[in-house]
Amino acid sequence: MDKKVLIVCPAPPACQAENSRKPVVSRFFRHTRLSLLAVAAASPADWEVEITDEYISPIDFSRDYDCVAVSFMTAGAPRAYEIAAVFRGRHIPVIAGGFHPSFMPDESLQHFDSVCIGDAEHVWPAMLKDLEQGHLKKIYRSDPDCALSHLPLPRRNLLNTTDYLTRNTVQTSRGCPHLCEFCSITAFHKGRYRHRPIPEILDEIKNLSGNLLIFIDDNIVTDRSYALSLFAELKKLRRQWFSQAEIKIAGDPELLEAAAASGCRGLFVGLESLSNENLQKVKKGFNRADEYYTSIETLHKAGIAVEVGFAFGFDDDHPDVFEKTSQFLKDSSTEVAQLTILTPFPGTPLYKKFLKSGRILTTDWKYYDFNHVVIRPLHMSPRELQEGVDGVINDFYSFRSIAKRIYSSLGYLGAGTTFKLVLPLSLAIRKRVTTWEKRSSTIDKGLNWLEEAG
Repeated sequence: MDKKVLIVCPAPPACQAENSRKPVVSRFFRHTRLSLLAVAAASPADWEVEITDEYISPIDFSRDYDCVAVSFMTAGAPRAYEIAAVFRGRHIPVIAGGFHPSFMPDESLQHFDSVCIGDAEHVWPAMLKDLEQGHLKKIYRSDPDCALSHLPLPRRNLLNTTDYLTRNTVQTSRGCPHLCEFCSITAFHKGRYRHRPIPEILDEIKNLSGNLLIFIDDNIVTDRSYALSLFAELKKLRRQWFSQAEIKIAGDPELLEAAAASGCRGLFVGLESLSNENLQKVKKGFNRADEYYTSIETLHKAGIAVEVGFAFGFDDDHPDVFEKTSQFLKDSSTEVAQLTILTPFPGTPLYKKFLKSGRILTTDWKYYDFNHVVIRPLHMSPRELQEGVDGVINDFYSFRSIAKRIYSSLGYLGAGTTFKLVLPLSLAIRKRVTTWEKRSSTIDKGLNWLEEAG
């Protein structure tokens, strides 16, 4: 009889689905859990695999398994530890993987029987074999330089198509060579960048139904020659795709033209700050704030929608940063914005700096969700930072602001991208920030650590 393993994606309480109602989180933010599907694919043939995504459905804690694996990031740690406690209480071995366990293995081992550090696919079969033989080790480490060729295809059949915006999530590369001090991705991959063989990527895409692709890459244009070769092949497949890239693509006409011709319809770009001093201090000086307007305009002219990322709370941020950023967002006609609070995640150089200087307010990991202040900023109080970010978000996602952006984007993105992507995504984000994703200044002013911090 096959052994059974349950692979879990934990969700915070406000986002957990219940059997009696539809998921709280919009489908626009529910993409196929590619990392979980990759682990499922790497499981030996004699192991029966189940996946539970708590954003979609609750865990059935009464079922019997031979092993339970939980993959989580920092904000998911408290829930992951709760899950582990229940299954351990039933004498079912539990294994942790993902960013937070990789950065905090000792802490994770207080709750789990074993921890995988780094990519899981290459060590997962050995973990299960050791478990079967009764000598599961506490720590397993993946080689950060291991090749990404001949990876088993993600087992997308384990997830329902209707539960997600798309199951067509594909990864062409992992890591990023930049050393941005706030970035968990760089820390997780130890500054390495690896890419998959293009023929293997194409074979995977050809087996996917539908016209939409989302490349879950940290920076799809990191290797210029590789990106050009990839885009040339993608063009032949006539698909539309979205991904993340650094803003430098706007200054490379050949690369940008190739991306657009291959079907690129939208990019997330991490701008981070309007202050070049901030960018230099966190080692993202390759971004130039004075070039942001031109870069966004260039991407728009290529027919590419832009989602920008800004973080607030850097050392050069003063109370006027909120008004300045709001004005920039309006003037640049950015379609979508990810507006977050600077969060120093364990494992990053930024975390070490804030910890050393005594500027971390709490290590209650549930607040490490980009939406709560967990640091003491230099030029404002924690509450000013929290309420300032809330104000920028509420202004950007007001109905009036959304309407203006929709009208503007029709001119350079066309009706298709505007009404099928920009409008529904904007409305979904508005709903998210006004309902389930509440920030402390709007719903939880009683947070003792934030009140005490002033």
